[in-house]
Amino acid sequence: MRFETPFLPDPDFTSFLVDIKDHLSAVHFRLYVPGLADARSASDGFDGKTLVEQLRRLDGVPQYGLLNARFHHPDIYTNTTYLDRIADHVQRLKDDAGLVGLVATDFYLLKALARHQPDLVTGVRLTPSVNCAITTVQELVSYVETATRYGFARPVRYVVDRRLNRQPQKLDELARQVDSIYPGMALVLLANEGCLADCPYRLTHEAQIALASFPGAPDPMVTVARRLGCLEDISNTPGLILSSPFIRPEDVQHLPASVAELKLCGRTRGPNRLRQIIQAYLDGAWKGNLFELLDAPEALARTHFIENAALPEEYYSTTTQCSKLCSSCGYCDALAKALLVRLPPDLSQWDG
Repeated sequence: MRFETPFLPDPDFTSFLVDIKDHLSAVHFRLYVPGLADARSASDGFDGKTLVEQLRRLDGVPQYGLLNARFHHPDIYTNTTYLDRIADHVQRLKDDAGLVGLVATDFYLLKALARHQPDLVTGVRLTPSVNCAITTVQELVSYVETATRYGFARPVRYVVDRRLNRQPQKLDELARQVDSIYPGMALVLLANEGCLADCPYRLTHEAQIALASFPGAPDPMVTVARRLGCLEDISNTPGLILSSPFIRPEDVQHLPASVAELKLCGRTRGPNRLRQIIQAYLDGAWKGNLFELLDAPEALARTHFIENAALPEEYYSTTTQCSKLCSSCGYCDALAKALLVRLPPDLSQWDG
């Protein structure tokens, strides 16, 4: 199994990726265009110049820039100066680093870029973001054919929605259907995102993260998720984290052969924690707090502890057969009750 990982332009982290690049299928990264919305709200302190310098060291590893925010300010679509800024940065990454494609959600922006600078998109592979929530071959075809009409190159890989992660029969069937239309296109799963299963907050949360890039907008993780959203739900009902369809390092061996690659997330976690997460998947084991492995609920790691190694051997097989009717099952709730250790301070004491 090979892995797509986040890329942070930290010299030591880059050295780590260079050492393991035979295990990498691709890297993805923020474009560092000032004011451009992003699917993650936290800034990591790096810049575009450092990005190009460090990416040059990853020769031979496919590189993907992220345009994966749920939406952008409508003025961007017609602002030729700003479109030039985005295009110039993408062109520099093509010329001076190893950018082969973009990962995108907002097709308004893609069309605006392609119409404004058609030569820019030639040869650039457009991969629909996991935020496009692809679960069927028809959805994938719609995204791929739309992007190719704009002039983008066809992707060589596709990331499906997390709800399919523990549905091996559906994964096999989807891979068979896709291969009949796009032979050789690789099926990728997002492994370590710990969002709620079929999260009812997801689309709104993604919109709020995009909105956070606008001047004066609040950080939605502080103002919403801890008070009204998924973090409060998990804190109050800890079994919800165990019903989330993440794939632990220990679970990789159980995946169907149709899964070609795993995508790891956590680019806002910093280079040291991200290195630990990647290494865990290379080693096939994570020893420590489950909340630290996962991206999205990691803020709860300060107050909630579940020893990942203590999860029983049948955990993956049991949750793979999950009916999603938590109220009539109780498996995850019982497991969380047995394993969860609450640490002070309580989530209810946080003032954001």
